[in-house]
Amino acid sequence: MITSDTCGGAEFIEQGINGFVTDALDTPAMIDAMRVFRPIT
Repeated sequence: MITSDTCGGAEFIEQGINGFVTDALDTPAMIDAMRVFRPIT
């Protein structure tokens, strides 16, 4: 799961374990998180 630190659910994420929390406006961080999931799909 990839979520931002401004929406609900971020408190349930363990960074790098079951998802990623990024700033909603930090596009490079979101891209990096998506690259981790890309090989899985």
